[in-house]
Amino acid sequence: MSNVVMFLLLLLDLIEFSYAQTFWKLHIDYPKSYAPGSSNQYCNVMIGWRKVPMSGACKPVHTFIHENTTSIANLCSIPPKPCGKRQVKICHESPTPIKVTDCFAKSGFRPPTCQFQEIAESRKIQVICKNGRPIFLKN
Repeated sequence: MSNVVMFLLLLLDLIEFSYAQTFWKLHIDYPKSYAPGSSNQYCNVMIGWRKVPMSGACKPVHTFIHENTTSIANLCSIPPKPCGKRQVKICHESPTPIKVTDCFAKSGFRPPTCQFQEIAESRKIQVICKNGRPIFLKN
């Protein structure tokens, strides 16, 4: 195999690793972190700490998953189910409910002063995986 082909394969692997690393950084918070301030500050604090990307508008919904990384990674071994508008079989669904916190953007705010309302619950989640690693959370 030529050096160019080896380099391109390594580059592709690094890109996939980057997507998986971004997924963990943006969505996994286990155990659930303590956020200073009132009980409604969790989303505001965590979205700032994790540097959740926003371009021009506050992100309408962001979800934090409160489950260990092994359990989340194991979702990729579950056979995929249809999801999305085209109902393509790419989503791996948790077999049981998982603790999550959904952060909903409050109206009237724009970056960098976005404010969020939190709803903590347990529900099934769906992830999209690539090469056995979660890279995207379906809300």
